[in-house]
Amino acid sequence: MRRHNRDHTNIKRSLAALTGAVTMLLALGAPQVSAAPQGFTAQARAAGLTSAEATALQAKVDRYLTKTGGTQISPNTIDLGNESTLRVTVPGEKHPRNLPGTRTASNPHCHSYGASSGYFCAYSGTNFTGDAIDMHTCSVHYGMPWSSTGSWDNHQRHARIARAMSGNTVIWTTDPARSKGYTEYWRPVDFIKLC
Repeated sequence: MRRHNRDHTNIKRSLAALTGAVTMLLALGAPQVSAAPQGFTAQARAAGLTSAEATALQAKVDRYLTKTGGTQISPNTIDLGNESTLRVTVPGEKHPRNLPGTRTASNPHCHSYGASSGYFCAYSGTNFTGDAIDMHTCSVHYGMPWSSTGSWDNHQRHARIARAMSGNTVIWTTDPARSKGYTEYWRPVDFIKLC
Protein backbone atom coordinates (compact mmCIF):
# COMPACT_ATOMS: atom_id res chain seq x y z
CA MET A 1 0.00 0.00 0.00
CA ARG A 2 2.80 2.41 0.88
CA ARG A 3 4.57 1.80 -2.47
CA HIS A 4 1.28 2.39 -4.34
CA ASN A 5 0.81 5.81 -2.63
CA ARG A 6 4.40 6.77 -3.38
CA ASP A 7 3.96 5.80 -7.08
CA HIS A 8 0.70 7.78 -7.20
CA THR A 9 2.44 10.83 -5.67
CA ASN A 10 5.32 10.56 -8.16
CA ILE A 11 2.88 10.37 -11.06
CA LYS A 12 1.04 13.46 -9.78
CA ARG A 13 4.32 15.36 -9.47
CA SER A 14 5.41 14.29 -12.97
CA LEU A 15 2.08 15.36 -14.47
CA ALA A 16 2.26 18.72 -12.68
CA ALA A 17 5.78 19.31 -13.96
CA LEU A 18 4.81 18.27 -17.48
CA THR A 19 1.74 20.55 -17.42
CA GLY A 20 3.90 23.46 -16.25
CA ALA A 21 6.49 22.84 -18.97
CA VAL A 22 3.86 22.59 -21.72
CA THR A 23 2.16 25.77 -20.48
CA MET A 24 5.49 27.62 -20.48
CA LEU A 25 6.37 26.43 -24.00
CA LEU A 26 2.97 27.43 -25.33
CA ALA A 27 3.27 30.85 -23.71
CA LEU A 28 6.72 31.42 -25.20
CA GLY A 29 5.67 30.41 -28.69
CA ALA A 30 2.29 32.12 -28.79
CA PRO A 31 1.83 35.66 -30.05
CA GLN A 32 1.16 38.16 -27.32
CA VAL A 33 -2.17 39.89 -27.32
CA SER A 34 -2.91 42.66 -24.86
CA ALA A 35 -6.67 42.02 -24.97
CA ALA A 36 -8.74 39.12 -26.19
CA PRO A 37 -9.36 39.19 -29.95
CA GLN A 38 -13.08 39.49 -29.19
CA GLY A 39 -12.28 42.74 -27.34
CA PHE A 40 -10.49 44.15 -30.39
CA THR A 41 -13.33 43.02 -32.64
CA ALA A 42 -15.77 44.85 -30.35
CA GLN A 43 -13.54 47.96 -30.47
CA ALA A 44 -13.51 47.77 -34.27
CA ARG A 45 -17.31 47.54 -34.31
CA ALA A 46 -17.56 50.51 -31.93
CA ALA A 47 -15.25 52.45 -34.27
CA GLY A 48 -17.66 51.96 -37.18
CA LEU A 49 -16.62 48.71 -38.88
CA THR A 50 -19.30 46.20 -39.81
CA SER A 51 -19.29 42.82 -38.10
CA ALA A 52 -17.85 41.23 -41.25
CA GLU A 53 -15.12 43.89 -41.56
CA ALA A 54 -14.18 43.57 -37.88
CA THR A 55 -13.99 39.77 -38.09
CA ALA A 56 -11.94 39.84 -41.31
CA LEU A 57 -9.59 42.45 -39.82
CA GLN A 58 -9.01 40.35 -36.70
CA ALA A 59 -8.30 37.26 -38.83
CA LYS A 60 -5.71 39.26 -40.79
CA VAL A 61 -4.10 40.56 -37.58
CA ASP A 62 -4.02 37.00 -36.18
CA ARG A 63 -2.11 35.81 -39.28
CA TYR A 64 0.43 38.60 -38.81
CA LEU A 65 0.83 37.81 -35.09
CA THR A 66 1.61 34.20 -35.98
CA LYS A 67 4.16 35.30 -38.60
CA THR A 68 5.78 38.34 -36.96
CA GLY A 69 5.11 38.00 -33.24
CA GLY A 70 4.57 41.24 -31.43
CA THR A 71 1.65 42.43 -29.34
CA GLN A 72 -1.72 43.49 -30.68
CA ILE A 73 -2.46 46.92 -29.20
CA SER A 74 -5.59 47.90 -31.14
CA PRO A 75 -7.94 46.38 -33.71
CA ASN A 76 -5.52 47.13 -36.55
CA THR A 77 -2.13 47.72 -34.91
CA ILE A 78 0.63 45.36 -33.78
CA ASP A 79 3.52 46.62 -31.66
CA LEU A 80 6.59 44.88 -33.11
CA GLY A 81 9.00 46.28 -30.49
CA ASN A 82 11.95 48.61 -31.13
CA GLU A 83 9.61 51.59 -31.70
CA SER A 84 7.98 49.80 -34.64
CA THR A 85 4.34 49.09 -35.40
CA LEU A 86 2.50 47.23 -38.13
CA ARG A 87 -0.76 48.94 -39.12
CA VAL A 88 -3.18 46.65 -40.92
CA THR A 89 -5.77 47.60 -43.53
CA VAL A 90 -9.34 46.43 -43.34
CA PRO A 91 -9.43 43.71 -46.04
CA GLY A 92 -10.29 45.30 -49.38
CA GLU A 93 -9.12 48.80 -48.44
CA LYS A 94 -5.96 50.60 -49.62
CA HIS A 95 -4.81 52.24 -46.38
CA PRO A 96 -5.00 51.49 -42.65
CA ARG A 97 -7.83 53.37 -41.00
CA ASN A 98 -7.55 55.62 -38.00
CA LEU A 99 -10.15 53.98 -35.78
CA PRO A 100 -11.70 56.51 -33.36
CA GLY A 101 -11.48 55.50 -29.72
CA THR A 102 -8.55 53.11 -30.25
CA ARG A 103 -4.78 53.50 -30.05
CA THR A 104 -4.60 53.82 -33.84
CA ALA A 105 -6.25 57.24 -33.59
CA SER A 106 -2.94 58.59 -32.27
CA ASN A 107 -0.08 59.69 -34.54
CA PRO A 108 0.75 57.00 -37.15
CA HIS A 109 4.09 57.35 -38.92
CA CYS A 110 3.24 55.73 -42.26
CA HIS A 111 0.73 57.57 -44.42
CA SER A 112 -0.74 57.28 -47.90
CA TYR A 113 1.80 59.90 -49.02
CA GLY A 114 4.80 58.30 -47.25
CA ALA A 115 6.71 58.34 -43.98
CA SER A 116 6.81 60.91 -41.20
CA SER A 117 10.14 62.66 -40.68
CA GLY A 118 12.60 60.37 -38.92
CA TYR A 119 10.99 57.12 -40.14
CA PHE A 120 11.38 54.45 -42.78
CA CYS A 121 8.05 52.94 -43.85
CA ALA A 122 7.53 49.69 -45.72
CA TYR A 123 4.18 49.03 -47.40
CA SER A 124 2.68 45.74 -48.55
CA GLY A 125 1.31 47.40 -51.72
CA THR A 126 2.78 49.65 -54.38
CA ASN A 127 2.63 53.45 -54.17
CA PHE A 128 2.38 53.51 -50.34
CA THR A 129 -0.73 51.35 -50.14
CA GLY A 130 -1.63 48.32 -48.04
CA ASP A 131 -0.41 47.35 -44.62
CA ALA A 132 2.47 49.46 -43.30
CA ILE A 133 5.43 48.95 -40.96
CA ASP A 134 7.09 52.01 -39.47
CA MET A 135 10.76 51.68 -38.52
CA HIS A 136 12.79 54.14 -36.52
CA THR A 137 15.76 52.63 -34.68
CA CYS A 138 19.20 52.20 -36.25
CA SER A 139 20.86 48.76 -36.47
CA VAL A 140 17.66 46.85 -35.68
CA HIS A 141 16.67 44.01 -38.01
CA TYR A 142 13.02 44.68 -38.88
CA GLY A 143 11.48 41.46 -40.23
CA MET A 144 9.74 41.60 -43.59
CA PRO A 145 6.48 39.60 -43.55
CA TRP A 146 5.58 40.11 -47.22
CA SER A 147 6.46 38.35 -50.45
CA SER A 148 4.37 40.69 -52.59
CA THR A 149 5.31 43.74 -54.61
CA GLY A 150 5.21 46.71 -52.24
CA SER A 151 6.83 50.09 -51.70
CA TRP A 152 8.87 52.08 -49.20
CA ASP A 153 9.68 55.62 -48.11
CA ASN A 154 13.01 56.44 -46.48
CA HIS A 155 12.48 59.66 -44.51
CA GLN A 156 15.10 59.03 -41.82
CA ARG A 157 17.09 61.98 -40.59
CA HIS A 158 20.64 62.94 -41.56
CA ALA A 159 20.60 61.40 -45.07
CA ARG A 160 20.61 57.87 -43.66
CA ILE A 161 20.10 54.77 -45.80
CA ALA A 162 18.22 51.51 -45.33
CA ARG A 163 19.41 48.08 -46.42
CA ALA A 164 17.18 45.23 -47.54
CA MET A 165 18.84 42.04 -46.33
CA SER A 166 18.57 38.31 -46.95
CA GLY A 167 20.61 36.72 -44.19
CA ASN A 168 23.98 38.52 -44.33
CA THR A 169 23.54 39.52 -47.98
CA VAL A 170 22.48 43.03 -48.95
CA ILE A 171 19.75 42.72 -51.60
CA TRP A 172 19.46 46.47 -52.21
CA THR A 173 20.25 49.76 -50.52
CA THR A 174 18.12 52.88 -50.62
CA ASP A 175 19.47 56.23 -51.64
CA PRO A 176 20.08 58.55 -48.68
CA ALA A 177 16.97 60.01 -47.07
CA ARG A 178 14.70 61.26 -48.39
CA SER A 179 14.23 58.59 -51.02
CA LYS A 180 11.26 56.51 -52.17
CA GLY A 181 10.61 53.20 -53.86
CA TYR A 182 7.15 53.12 -55.43
CA THR A 183 7.44 49.48 -56.55
CA GLU A 184 9.64 47.00 -54.69
CA TYR A 185 9.62 43.20 -54.72
CA TRP A 186 9.68 42.00 -51.10
CA ARG A 187 10.06 38.23 -51.70
CA PRO A 188 13.85 37.98 -51.32
CA VAL A 189 13.95 40.38 -48.34
CA ASP A 190 14.18 38.84 -44.86
CA PHE A 191 14.58 42.11 -43.00
CA ILE A 192 15.30 45.83 -43.28
CA LYS A 193 18.25 47.36 -41.43
CA LEU A 194 18.26 51.14 -40.95
CA CYS A 195 21.14 53.64 -40.93
